[in-house]
Amino acid sequence: MISKLKNFLLNFEALASLLLRFGIGIAFIIHGYAKFPLPPAGLVEYFGLPPALATFVALSELLSGIILIVSGFLRNPIGDTLTRFAGLVIVIPVSYTHLTLPTKA
Repeated sequence: MISKLKNFLLNFEALASLLLRFGIGIAFIIHGYAKFPLPPAGLVEYFGLPPALATFVALSELLSGIILIVSGFLRNPIGDTLTRFAGLVIVIPVSYTHLTLPTKA
């Protein structure tokens, strides 16, 4: 009985990780793709971003979503490294935007 419960929980952990990766990855892909064609005029106008940074934001969202989904199927150190890289690629433009741009009331 305990071994069946342990097997179920191990499978549940793997399934939860995969569903979370798919959900976040698809959200990033949708939001990144919505910013095309490049440079995204909405980001440039609303936030006052330079076109190069707005393009980087759109591409980083799209590519990070793809990397998150693909790295979920790689059960080795390469998959772990790709997951961390995808997170870093998202954190850099978000941090820059949050710290440097004025807030609109």
